[in-house]
Amino acid sequence: MEKLASPQTIKLPEKKIVSWVRLKDLPISEETIPVDGRRKFSALTEFKVWGKEASYEQATLPSAKNLVNLAQKVNDYWIKTGGNTGNDASNYNHGHSITSEFWAPSVFYTGNMEAYYLTGDENYTDYANRWGSNNIYNGSAWNTKADNSRIGKYFPDNHTSFQTYLDMFSITSDKKFDPNDEKIKNVVPIMNEMEQMDINDLKTKNGYWDRIDFFYMELPNWTKMYLLTGEEKWLDKLRELYDDRKAELYDEETGLFYRDKNYIFDPNAQYDPNGDGNNQKISPNGKKILWSRGNGWAMAALTKVLQDLPDSRQDDRKEYEAVFKKMAATLIEVQGDDGFWRMNLDDYDHDIRPETSGTVFFAYGLTWGINNGLLDKETYYPAVKKAFLGLNANAIRPDGLVGRSELISAYPNPKCALGIGSSQSYAPAATVMFLSELSKLVEQGYVTDDVEPALDKKMISAVAVKEDSKYAVVNSEIRELVTGTELKTIKNDNKIYVPQQFIEEVYGQDIIDKMTDKIIYENITYLSMNELSQVTGNLKLSSVKNNITVISYKTNLFNSSIDSKLIDLLDIGLTEGKYPKRPEYPIRFDYTKPEDELKPSKDALISVEANTSGAISASRLIGPSTKDPVNVEFDMVTVLSPSQTNAIVGIGSSDSSYTGYSQVPIIIRMYRDGKIGAYNGNGYVQSNVEFEKNKKYHIRVSINLEEKTYDVYVTPPQ
Repeated sequence: MEKLASPQTIKLPEKKIVSWVRLKDLPISEETIPVDGRRKFSALTEFKVWGKEASYEQATLPSAKNLVNLAQKVNDYWIKTGGNTGNDASNYNHGHSITSEFWAPSVFYTGNMEAYYLTGDENYTDYANRWGSNNIYNGSAWNTKADNSRIGKYFPDNHTSFQTYLDMFSITSDKKFDPNDEKIKNVVPIMNEMEQMDINDLKTKNGYWDRIDFFYMELPNWTKMYLLTGEEKWLDKLRELYDDRKAELYDEETGLFYRDKNYIFDPNAQYDPNGDGNNQKISPNGKKILWSRGNGWAMAALTKVLQDLPDSRQDDRKEYEAVFKKMAATLIEVQGDDGFWRMNLDDYDHDIRPETSGTVFFAYGLTWGINNGLLDKETYYPAVKKAFLGLNANAIRPDGLVGRSELISAYPNPKCALGIGSSQSYAPAATVMFLSELSKLVEQGYVTDDVEPALDKKMISAVAVKEDSKYAVVNSEIRELVTGTELKTIKNDNKIYVPQQFIEEVYGQDIIDKMTDKIIYENITYLSMNELSQVTGNLKLSSVKNNITVISYKTNLFNSSIDSKLIDLLDIGLTEGKYPKRPEYPIRFDYTKPEDELKPSKDALISVEANTSGAISASRLIGPSTKDPVNVEFDMVTVLSPSQTNAIVGIGSSDSSYTGYSQVPIIIRMYRDGKIGAYNGNGYVQSNVEFEKNKKYHIRVSINLEEKTYDVYVTPPQ
């Protein structure tokens, strides 16, 4: 198609007025225009401009502040809408709610936590706490029948929520590691069991450790457990899990990963043009199937692992960094001119449509690599810039929805929807992580002044003291070196000494027994922080401005440029014994804070819609346990669509997304065979009452709040 006309304005990241535009070879989209059914054009394969030249190279990135605002808009959209993206996402989460612990919504919360660290906005941790509390911080503990089922407690998908639960514990607990804390009491036992398991059992019997997706769902949990406990066993298991998948799925030639063994390249295979791409070993053009989002999972996982990996694990770091860098080098070679990566990284023409989820994961990893000195800025920044400009122009809607994302899949699917409304929770999550890193790259630091959450995260498992100060920061807690005294640090012979009692309280008597560098001042024994880093074996000592000494798992815990605001805040805390008061954040989402929740009463019971059928009919958790019984009544119309064998019609769902009063999991189903069943914790007990189709039945649920049990009464039509 060619159009000759007077000057035309076309949409680019930066608008340009041009005199002549040629648009060629426009592929026809699967989408249709709702009004009249006409099909839409979906992408350009050639773009030329005559007159004033326009290109991504000319465009400039927004300010860091605007990038942060965009990250908040993206995160807020998903929270406010519950992930409602319209018709493009009709198979959203395989039927699971955004409030469930299913892996897809759990990925969203990993991005949500990054939004919190980036902005300090307590709305995000409030939302995460509500999610965790609603699910009783269960993780995969709800399903213990793992011996013969891959959907069990050792299945890595079921561990995606662990990342957020471990983060929430880390930043909200000032105490030492407590495996019985509600946020991690269901996480730690499963991690301990997995650490003891033979990897072959994990693969074949207990969890299906078989695909590259699991790098993201599983591996960051192991570094987080190390930071909380200091135990090397977590990093040993991490390396074992990593090595096992790399041995089978890594493609040495490209430095990329196959999704699982079903996609490993076979040059003698034949591509099935009639299929959707599942289990294909060769692309339509005879190339490898290297799935974009699968490699996005891998790169984002390596990014997260490298963030938390202690410097003492040099062999591990060398391996992870080498794979990370080789991936990065390949990725900038196969990026599209529009900034997007395609669904098959080895075959651009497999499906030429731009795809978002892989793109944002790659952009996140590349930007983090630049910020942390792993990747050369001159080489990799153009790819990062191009990715942002493409996403901002063609994938991020003005309301904050991140579209053009392949929905839940395992392979490049040429039949999938990739419209602007096609989104899934991992798309906004990775976008927020990317924008967070990009804002720091543009600003060379944090935009917000409320950096206490980011500092708390940075200080997990670290200790900081300041010359001639009586205060220390231990993890996220400011404390006196020796409670109730004026004892301060002492500098002697260019070394910092702290009271022996402080070392004993923080590190234990075993460490003190190994230390010999002591001084006595006013009858108080002081020990050398320099020697402390040596006798512990895996801790590193570093100095930051204003005579602050840090003991942590990294030689340089702080980046002097990007973390300058964090360092300034740490200095204030060590000088004054407290941080400045943080700002208050108005509630921006449609729910009340926990202290304002309704107390038990008839008008505060779970909302139930009359004439409900085939849908969850209530979703509110209201009030604490009381001795009073609670009765909930509603009408149900017995309608099942032709494709349904059963439907949830009551007050909850089996994935614990919705619970009744005081976390009683009330779940009622109707079945095609005419029976109605209620969930008893292990399965469904069916009523003797058989219902007729298209009739109204009355359901009454009597709930025992103390025992957390319930009875369901079904009354047929009069």
